[in-house]
Amino acid sequence: MLNLTANTYFDDGKVVVFIERIEKTTTINRISKYSIVFDFLIDPRSKSNFIARTNLNFKDNSMLEVSEVTFEKFGVPRESSFYILPEEFITETEWLPVSENEEFGANYLAFKASYKAGPAFFDNAEGYFNFVTSIDFGNEHLFKNVAEPFFNSLNRKNIDITVYNVGQGNWNEINFNNEALIVYDFGSSSTQVMGNLIRTIVHPQVQRVRIDTVLGDGILKKVLIISHWDTDHYVGIKALSDIQLQSFDFCIVPNRIENETTINVLNLLLENTLVIPVEMNSRIIGGGSSRLTIEYDSTLLKLYKGTKCSNRNKRGILLSLHYNNSHFIFPGDHHYNQIDTYIRPLCIGGEYNLVVPHHGGNAGRYQLLDRIENGENGIISTGGRYGHPIDEVVSRIENNFNHIHKTNINGCFNITLP
Repeated sequence: MLNLTANTYFDDGKVVVFIERIEKTTTINRISKYSIVFDFLIDPRSKSNFIARTNLNFKDNSMLEVSEVTFEKFGVPRESSFYILPEEFITETEWLPVSENEEFGANYLAFKASYKAGPAFFDNAEGYFNFVTSIDFGNEHLFKNVAEPFFNSLNRKNIDITVYNVGQGNWNEINFNNEALIVYDFGSSSTQVMGNLIRTIVHPQVQRVRIDTVLGDGILKKVLIISHWDTDHYVGIKALSDIQLQSFDFCIVPNRIENETTINVLNLLLENTLVIPVEMNSRIIGGGSSRLTIEYDSTLLKLYKGTKCSNRNKRGILLSLHYNNSHFIFPGDHHYNQIDTYIRPLCIGGEYNLVVPHHGGNAGRYQLLDRIENGENGIISTGGRYGHPIDEVVSRIENNFNHIHKTNINGCFNITLP
């Protein structure tokens, strides 16, 4: 699937990794320390070079987390970018296996470490398009032939919306009259939280059964949409059985694959349901990376897609629902300027409801929240260890919406549209 033009990346034992997440904390002495999660490439040489030099035994998971990292000036890596891993992360780090019962990361982390070496330095990022790949199923009409008829058939009454409490993750559902279910993202920051939800939560619209039965019993027509390939938006898929995955009629995903964990989850989907890849927009000469276009458009439901760029938070799939006097925006982690420019102008009149992007974290110009009119519910799916939501975002939501709902405090959000 990959067309690597620079074999020298691997010939001398170098390890190229993808930076999945980086979080900064500041001590009382004003020392900046970081937690980094990184993954290996789809190309197996990325991991094999690391294993050859560390003798670590990887099982099902591939990501690694290292905490308490300090950096030299200008040596901090960027998220969603590829880097040659500095030597000290290979030879001077004591990696400990992650327990299956550990609360955070057990579904995707293989090893973790507390950084003991001196200040680290990541050199310039490697060329993004040397390592990223896309999916080619040889059928460019899948969306038109499968997804569009499903969306066109949605019942326009008794619409029920749920935003689940999955920690700092994303799992949203739209239930159409107990006939069809759109699941938008299936991720969590906590393996335990996700597992408990799957086993025990009573679905608000199907009173007789639990979530795991709803996912597997064939009562509803069900589709899964992944907004983008951040683990906290899709890693819950690994907690589902084959039967539960097979209950989805199809799954829509962004057509851009960057690392080993993503390709493993994608293969799990491919084995159990129909996967429909959505290719992102090509960049316009002189244009920015924030452009959205509408992939599906009806008066009830709109599906948007982003533009090819290295920032996957801005390059994915978004939804908006428009029913009677209510508009609901499901943006994943996309930025406020994308929502304000391409989605908000289509929400004419009525109540404006927003699942706050990036769990109330950094999603660009949060000041654009002040432009919202008739804000009703601002819902923040949060509750992780990374300090979200940002106080300023919470303040803007409180000022511009009649109600603010934080899942870590208020639990699942559920509403039936009138």
